[in-house]
Amino acid sequence: AMQELPGEFTTFDFIPGIPAPFNFGLAILMNQKMLTLPEKIQTAPPLLPMLIEGQPFIDAQDELSVTDFMRKYGMPERINEEVFIAMAKALDFIDPDKL
Repeated sequence: AMQELPGEFTTFDFIPGIPAPFNFGLAILMNQKMLTLPEKIQTAPPLLPMLIEGQPFIDAQDELSVTDFMRKYGMPERINEEVFIAMAKALDFIDPDKL
């Protein structure tokens, strides 16, 4: 469910044959209900180093929670509220500031 549209649900549709993490990026871009286009665009730059630098970049972020990472790299707060809180709870029932 989406916080701004109580009772409504949306999906991230993954296209078969597109490898991760590109399939997730495409699924986010194709979703028309959860995030605005400017929010999607603001989210991309902090994620590009993960794709380009790979594991060394990710390892260098280990001291940060998901929330701290998002704030450090200027990701919109609504990304946390709409996407990562739900994802973190689905993964381990904890908030992203502890993930």
